[in-house]
Amino acid sequence: MKVKLGNKVILSKASLAKGSSTLPGLRFRKELKENEALIMDIGRESRFGSAIDMMFVFCKITAVWLDKNKKVVDVRVAKPFFYYMPGKRARYVVETNVKNFRMFKIGQKLSFSS
Repeated sequence: MKVKLGNKVILSKASLAKGSSTLPGLRFRKELKENEALIMDIGRESRFGSAIDMMFVFCKITAVWLDKNKKVVDVRVAKPFFYYMPGKRARYVVETNVKNFRMFKIGQKLSFSS
């Protein structure tokens, strides 16, 4: 799966997790390549339901929260062993390499494709 901003592919190796398969997230990962991402579909918009914990994730990541229209509502650098909740309700969480932080801005619209 690919993550696009407009027509430009910004993450070429993304995987999609839905439902209970979102629970493990990136646990026990020590790194993510710059073009790699995990997209979690929470199934509905929620602040609490889209919160992430970084327990047993051993690297900093960029966490990007998207609403049901795939519009960016929050972006943070997430550090190991902390808990993060978005400022607004989100349906999707994109977790990617920490170096990608500056790539994302609140209000941008992303898309996913095979």
